[in-house]
Amino acid sequence: MEPERSKRGKSDSTKRRAQRATSNVFAMFEQNQIAEFKEAFQMIDSNKDGFVDKNDLRATWDSLGRIIPEKDLDGMIAEATGPINFTMFLTIFGERVSGTRSPFNVY
Repeated sequence: MEPERSKRGKSDSTKRRAQRATSNVFAMFEQNQIAEFKEAFQMIDSNKDGFVDKNDLRATWDSLGRIIPEKDLDGMIAEATGPINFTMFLTIFGERVSGTRSPFNVY
């Protein structure tokens, strides 16, 4: 029983830590910046399901006249720790601004 409880505790604390990291991201930006990120997110979310996936990224790059290799699209998606909703999208950019991740590579 004991190992099971400690295992669950570790999982719970990891989830709380991830939740805190994403919930604080809104404090990193001004309201007008958040509005601009929201507009960009909505443009990228081409199927309007509230999440950015590989097909959304492909459609965005295609609309810009760029053909991006599949492995590069996979790499972009892999930067997120889960599904890319608006909060995760903002978190990814927040990490870049704060210097906890390397700058976004523009292809």
